[in-house]
Amino acid sequence: MEIITFKFKCKGCGHEFVYETGEVDLVKLPLGEIHCPSCNWSPMDEFEKKESS
Repeated sequence: MEIITFKFKCKGCGHEFVYETGEVDLVKLPLGEIHCPSCNWSPMDEFEKKESS
């Protein structure tokens, strides 16, 4: 199984962190489970902000 690494830059504190998964379908990425280890920001936070606007 191939491991794919996604690199994120936290929009809360600027910390860069990675998320590794074997899932290749981007639609299935569990954005709610991906969190910045420094401040707990999640990419899902941004998605929820856009939906509520």
